[in-house]
Amino acid sequence: MEIMNLVVTGTVGAGKTTFIRSVSEIEVVDTDRRATDEVADLKQNTTVAMDFGTLQFGEEMALHIYGTPGQTRFDFMWEILIERAHAYVLLIAAHRPSEFHHARRIMNFMNRRGENPPGVGL
Repeated sequence: MEIMNLVVTGTVGAGKTTFIRSVSEIEVVDTDRRATDEVADLKQNTTVAMDFGTLQFGEEMALHIYGTPGQTRFDFMWEILIERAHAYVLLIAAHRPSEFHHARRIMNFMNRRGENPPGVGL
């Protein structure tokens, strides 16, 4: 069976965990914890390591979906997750244009680490 790896990355509160929960065929494995910093102003819980879900395409192909934390302090997880990715999706909270600069930094980070084709969602 061929397994493709997709990384879902983006700014805090852009919907990464929600996206993975929406498409995964298994119960998503997450590392959500109570937000205790400025993220608490946006949401109660935040991803501190990764989310994981799967999507099956027939008997011959599966998509493993990995979600990154949005905070820069967890960028070591970005590095780990993008390493074996075939592609990534960058999600941006379009109702918070002040975060576009941070989204560009995330995209540059991902692009420097491989030839993964990006997709962008607002």
